[in-house]
Amino acid sequence: MVSIIKKGKRMNENQDERCVMPIRFDGQCPVYANAFAAGLDLHVANPEALVFETGDHATVHTGVRVALPRGHFGLIAIRSGLGMKGLVLSNGVGIIDEDYRGEIRIPLYYHGSGALRVEPGERVAQMVVIPYVQPVLQPCDALDETERGSEGFGSSGRF
Repeated sequence: MVSIIKKGKRMNENQDERCVMPIRFDGQCPVYANAFAAGLDLHVANPEALVFETGDHATVHTGVRVALPRGHFGLIAIRSGLGMKGLVLSNGVGIIDEDYRGEIRIPLYYHGSGALRVEPGERVAQMVVIPYVQPVLQPCDALDETERGSEGFGSSGRF
């Protein structure tokens, strides 16, 4: 877990003190909305408002740079209110690898109707810091059998 120090206290007292994430930011400091928020709110650091029309793409600057803890990655998601209006990540998912030290930028695509204005300083996305495993690959001639087997799309009966 990530701990943000605010006036000498961690936001969530249940967090592991050993997990620290160095952070640099130009503009607004990213924040957790409350002690139980999984995502760290990222704000628009572009100097001017962005106005999206249907089909527009743009990259939002956050001004944020982090050194993710060893064995963790950052997962970027659009804020749900903006997603409901039709603003989504251009690539569908954002992953920040632990060795990346550049600015976190958010590529966006707008598929809503009418114009959508995103203001400087507005919360636009969230980053959830997640542990990961990088398994050793072991070539084999066959995989173990399961009840599902190779059944893919629609195998649950929903399609």
